[in-house]
Amino acid sequence: MVENQDDDGSMPNVVPPMGKIEGAPNWQTAYPMILWNMMTYYGDRLLISNHHDSLVRYFDFLDSSYHKTGLKNFRTGYGDWVPPKGYPNADKHFMGAFALLGDIKLGIDIFGYSDHPESDFQATRLIDLQSKISPEFHDVFFNSTSGVYMSGLQTEQALPLYLGVVPKELQSSILSQLVHDIQVTQKGHTTSGIIGIKYCMEALSSYDRGDVALDLALQTSYPSWGYMVNNKYEPATTVWELWDSDTTGPSMNSRNHHMFGSITSWFYKHVAGIQPVDPGFSHVQIRPSLLRHQNFKARVSTPAGEIYLNYRKQEHAEVSTVTEFLYEITLPPGTRGTFYIPIALDDREAALSNEVNLDVSIEENGVPIWFNWQFLPGVDGVEHVEKVGKHLHIGISNGKYRFKATISKISSVEMIDS
Repeated sequence: MVENQDDDGSMPNVVPPMGKIEGAPNWQTAYPMILWNMMTYYGDRLLISNHHDSLVRYFDFLDSSYHKTGLKNFRTGYGDWVPPKGYPNADKHFMGAFALLGDIKLGIDIFGYSDHPESDFQATRLIDLQSKISPEFHDVFFNSTSGVYMSGLQTEQALPLYLGVVPKELQSSILSQLVHDIQVTQKGHTTSGIIGIKYCMEALSSYDRGDVALDLALQTSYPSWGYMVNNKYEPATTVWELWDSDTTGPSMNSRNHHMFGSITSWFYKHVAGIQPVDPGFSHVQIRPSLLRHQNFKARVSTPAGEIYLNYRKQEHAEVSTVTEFLYEITLPPGTRGTFYIPIALDDREAALSNEVNLDVSIEENGVPIWFNWQFLPGVDGVEHVEKVGKHLHIGISNGKYRFKATISKISSVEMIDS
């Protein structure tokens, strides 16, 4: 990619570029995103340092582009490519501005971990630019009359939430608008293209509405990933380039394409909840959120070895108000983790209800570590347990664990007595 970087710092859409060098917003993002993923998954600071000069030229190009147009008329490209047939594409200047802010966020993270002697200066430069552009994004693209961003499309609500540019007092209403459009207006379907759907899933999960994202992932009627697999004309074995590849002509219509492949990373990042906290998976979080299902397994390969999660849900044999959640976890040598146990009986309840009507006890391999809302120390590898919001956080070192969380409903009488 660096060999094909233009003199102005821009990156091409494809390598080799086959003509025009300057790529489109969101497509050029491949360069900093690949570097950040290499850093995140392998902890390779030297790689980041070696790319320092090319990255600086890339962000010089973005900075120059912004100062020529501002956000309102920022560079366009392909927009939210290929939304479902019959639905409009999100505003292309909006999509370009999202790419700019997303790249700046990546740059801050990359330079923040780099060992290059000038990385602190570059990180500070981008932080200053971010602090200027973030409020401008809201001012330019928020429609104060309708109370939504732009025309109200799912993509146009999800992307500001993902970026964190929605003012705190508006976050609830923008999230509600997004959820309502998915669940009610579109009856459980997306209206997004490849950019919007990726960050819609991420935003919903980040704002504790992973239950809605899971509904989208499990949808089987058009448009959806499930439709690709289950349609009667051309059941897919790989991800399509278009939501409607089965009924669209042969031009630009691959049946084996990464276009909507972001769902795969969402499964292990937000369903299994396995994500690196520090580069190279030296510290990880495991935050499963598929509580409506009875069981699932997940494995993620890391430089230190495999992270493994085996989840099972079972109703108590004798008490109907009690549910047991079993979690087998393996962390490889050199890895420590924070394991999140939802204080809920399913993912919808985790999103919508108040956890005060539930009681939780936890054992590790039969030994109590949490009872009566207190941490019980003494188990090797279990460093702490604490309640944070609607989760219990369990700090663990490397090793194998067998956790059992017993969650019981408390009757109104019991709540009054307590």
